[in-house]
Amino acid sequence: MAAPQSATHQSDEDLERQKQRRRAAMATPVADEGDVAFGGMVGIAVLAAIITASFAFFGFGGFGSETVEVATVVVPPVTEPAQEGLDLPAILSTLNDAGFEGIELSASDDVVTARGVVADEPSRAEVLALIGSQPFVVDVIDELSIEQPDEVAVGVAAAVLDANDDGIVLQGTVPSEQAADDLRAIAAQAYDTDQITDRLEILEGAESATITLNGTLTDVALGGALEGALGELGAADVTNNLVIEADASEAINDVLELEPILFQSGTAIILPESQSTLEEAAAILKQFPDSNVEIGGHTDSLGPEGPNQALSENRAQAVLAALRDLGVTNQLSAVGYGESQLKIPDDKGDTPDKIAARQTNRRIEFRTL
Repeated sequence: MAAPQSATHQSDEDLERQKQRRRAAMATPVADEGDVAFGGMVGIAVLAAIITASFAFFGFGGFGSETVEVATVVVPPVTEPAQEGLDLPAILSTLNDAGFEGIELSASDDVVTARGVVADEPSRAEVLALIGSQPFVVDVIDELSIEQPDEVAVGVAAAVLDANDDGIVLQGTVPSEQAADDLRAIAAQAYDTDQITDRLEILEGAESATITLNGTLTDVALGGALEGALGELGAADVTNNLVIEADASEAINDVLELEPILFQSGTAIILPESQSTLEEAAAILKQFPDSNVEIGGHTDSLGPEGPNQALSENRAQAVLAALRDLGVTNQLSAVGYGESQLKIPDDKGDTPDKIAARQTNRRIEFRTL
């Protein structure tokens, strides 16, 4: 008995129709406009897929014993390669992180120009170094500027010297260390080191200084030394408020006790060695310009009274003239007392005591009127 015909067997007529359909499919256009070659390739691919499907549908194993597999290939999108080079925003970010804000950057090729304001030279150097260390930076053009500090008004320095008989205090401000040394030198001319208190401060930037001398003294010689030293400083702005509570004649007489004014024997000619004594007396009188002072001449008891009186008057006049030559402007008067006001009795005799007594009685004395 013959085996039944399989449903997958086809007649020659059916096979012929299939071939015609395949030919028609291969001739079918795949694009409405242009790109015909691509359409042909798609058509071939479609035809191959139809043939494969037909073989599978009708039970054919394909051409020979191998199975044809269709794979889908995914092509990744084409991207442009990243370009390497200067990154100014990244450099600015680095500067900001380091505390340098407000810096402007521009670049030409691999050269970066930096503009802006920095606090000081170390900051400038740090900014340039940071920029120069960044990738692709070959050189850095420095157009940075240093921030100018606000001008601070500095007042006039003011030094004060407070003096008394026991010591002096230097305080206040001076414009320089040299100015401070000048005031210390003034104090040193009148006081010992342990009598000087130095509280002076340097006021940087001050262009000038005022100096004020305050205090009260009973020692005329000390006051004279202090004022004289201050006068030698030559400072234009000096205020002298020093008060000397002493009698000018008493202060001068204290000097004359130690260094009397000497004359040639029997004359009114002052000996050269007494010049320094006269200068010291003049300095004291200048501290009391309004005082009225009498210059008294005195002799010993040797010789006639009349000639002694004349000699005492002439010697008083000689001292007055010498003081005028030294610039003393006080109201002065010269009076001769002869032998009428002996300090020590000097009876005639050549004993050492009598000689010393007569020397004491021959003198010039000052008296404030």
